[in-house]
Amino acid sequence: VAVMGGSQGSGLLNEAVTRLVEERRDDASLAIRHAVGERFLDGAPPASDGSSGIVYQPIGYETDMPLVYAAADVLVGRGGASTVHEVAVTGIPAVLVPWANSAEDHQTLNVRWLSDEGAAIHLPEERIGDLGIVLHELQVDHERRTALSTHAARLGEAHRRGALAELVEDVAAR
Repeated sequence: VAVMGGSQGSGLLNEAVTRLVEERRDDASLAIRHAVGERFLDGAPPASDGSSGIVYQPIGYETDMPLVYAAADVLVGRGGASTVHEVAVTGIPAVLVPWANSAEDHQTLNVRWLSDEGAAIHLPEERIGDLGIVLHELQVDHERRTALSTHAARLGEAHRRGALAELVEDVAAR
């Protein structure tokens, strides 16, 4: 599981992941790479190499997102435009928690672009306590992960094939 709270990190996601790490510390089937945000790094649970349970890697900031998307089975993140479109372009199964205080609640709208099509799980902030349950369900349900991935990739097709660039070039040529 990759957890990304945006470039600054997310205190809400960090608290939920801290609880998850504590609850499932003996679970050797779970690995989490968690970008907590530089400002939150000192308060993150200690790293764990999996020798006695969970693999947990807290980092301040992730510098190699393509590798993270390629390696992760599930992404947990916020609902910013970049994250939402990266989910669609990569087709990664995702649990997205939109920031409730975003301007005009635009993050919820961003996430619903995916979730309304079965391409991501929309987990509102008031349900963040369900994160562990949602992740466990995804961990044991390969078909659900595959469906999320398939629907996300379908939505991202236009971005992968360069349709926007083609449109701009077509308009510029006129």
